[in-house]
Order: sequence, then structure tokens, then C-alpha cells
Amino acid sequence: SGPRTGLEARTASVPAAPLEVAEGTAREPALGAAFPNALRGLFHVRGPVLRAIDEVIRDGFGAPARDEIVARLPAPHAAELRDEAVNALLSYDLEVLDAYLEAATELVVHDVERWRELGRSAVKGPLATLLRNVVRAEPDLPVFARRSVAVLSRLFDFADFGATPLGGGRVEVRARELQGGSRALRLWLLGVLEQAAHRATG
Repeated sequence: SGPRTGLEARTASVPAAPLEVAEGTAREPALGAAFPNALRGLFHVRGPVLRAIDEVIRDGFGAPARDEIVARLPAPHAAELRDEAVNALLSYDLEVLDAYLEAATELVVHDVERWRELGRSAVKGPLATLLRNVVRAEPDLPVFARRSVAVLSRLFDFADFGATPLGGGRVEVRARELQGGSRALRLWLLGVLEQAAHRATG
């Protein structure tokens, strides 16, 4: 397979909520391509991210498909997922999540754009408890955006999340320094923010 390439910045509107979600440059999931050696061990995600993505895959595609994905991961992490022992308080190397996303894209998701839909599903499922304060009814979109930034900043140690008012009742949520994140991860995050905004302001 070819090298991982960049994804240009993009902005997306959330239905019924004037939220702008901006992405920076990203690595495309190149199936079979190794996680860049220069980035190994540098970036981490908290347990709830890995667990939420795993649960959405299991619920959406079935336990056998999920087990096939998990079997492709490094042994210690595969065992944690099989035993449902992923610790919400611990951080995991981003390359573990990257391997999961790549295997899931190849085996069951197929179209990388579907990760956006899976991000939306996570808000209604495995992330419901974690995001309970974020999705609390809030007509003031900048307040919602600040809540989102506070939660996301605790889940990714390599991202600089921020919220910027745009005027006219609009606000932009932006993630900088996400160079370690693949396109699949960014689309999943986009879906999470869209669904959370819809729940809070819809």
C-alpha cells in the first residue's frame, strides 16, 4: 500500500445547531501501512475512546466481526479488549487505536466516511455517561462548545482543542496538533461533536 497522505482542512455544519467543526491535516488510513515510526509512543488516548469505538463496532457489526478485528491487535491490548478490561483511567498509545481503526475499516466499515456515522452512534451508546454534562440541554452554543473542549482535552494528550465564537450565534470547535490522528479518527470525532451538539441544542 502507498504512504499515508494528508487531508485538507474541512468545515462541517451540524443540523439544527450552528456549530462549525474544523479539522486540520490528517493521515489517510492506508490499509496495511504501518503507523509512522516517528510518532510511536508520542501520542496517547484515554481508555474511554478505545472502549467506545470497540463497543460501537461490536454493537453495529456483531461480536464475531469485532473479535476478528481485536485478533489483529498486539497481544496485550487484544487481551484487554477481549476481557473488557480497558481501563478508563489509563492512557493507551495512539498506534493501538490506529491499528483497531485500520482493521475495522478493512474488515467491516469499508468506507472510511462511515466513521462519522459511528461517532454519532457512540454519543447515544458507550459515550453517553462520559458526555452527560456535554449533552445537557444548553441553548447557548458557546457554552456547549466549551464543555466539549474540556472533555475532549482529557481524552487526547496530543490535541489542542479550542472553541472560537464566529459571530451570529455561531461557534467553531477546532482541533490542532492532531497530526498523529488518522482520517478515520477525525471523522469519528466529527460525528461525536455533531451528535452531541444536536442533543444539547436541538
